[in-house]
Amino acid sequence: MFYMTKTIHMPKDKLSELLPRTQLGKDMTNHELIALVAVLEKWEAKGVDFNGLIKVDDYVTRLDEIEASNNDVKNPDDLDFLTPADFLYGTYQDFLSEIKSENSWLKNVESTPLTRLQVSVSESTHHLLSCWSIAEGQPITSCLRLALEKGLRQMKKDGELPESACESYENQCRKRIMFAELQTAMTMGVSKIFDSNEKQKK
Repeated sequence: MFYMTKTIHMPKDKLSELLPRTQLGKDMTNHELIALVAVLEKWEAKGVDFNGLIKVDDYVTRLDEIEASNNDVKNPDDLDFLTPADFLYGTYQDFLSEIKSENSWLKNVESTPLTRLQVSVSESTHHLLSCWSIAEGQPITSCLRLALEKGLRQMKKDGELPESACESYENQCRKRIMFAELQTAMTMGVSKIFDSNEKQKK
């Protein structure tokens, strides 16, 4: 399981340095590799160790499994394959499953950014929310969500929330951002290949 902490002792070899020498890096296009290494270097400079997050040995294992499975396939259309982009996407899905497991009280973490909650408020608070809703022309639930989010952010800023809860929240936010940037890096690599091919055609 991968955790981020404020102080991380980096291994001798960073993934950004190892990647070009691994099978995963060799199977990438030059554009994909350059873009991905740039993202890795950015986060490694902040103390993130990707060796425990992107397990390059698992990529080789999956390739061996697919090769063994393809030996019994007679129809070429049924052959399975694995690209570096597919592997990274699978790693991202594993990360989402990890979040869902860690936060088992949440529902549909992977499919929706919102979770339904039921809260009880005093009559005066409900009156204030109702007036706010009418004045703004918004559903009362939207006003309540806005008040809750702003209130939580202010409490976090004031140090009124448990430190462990804040660290868990920030940890997951960083992970989501990192994976989004890794996915974007791979997409940018593919886009550059497409642009290059289009220029060659002209």
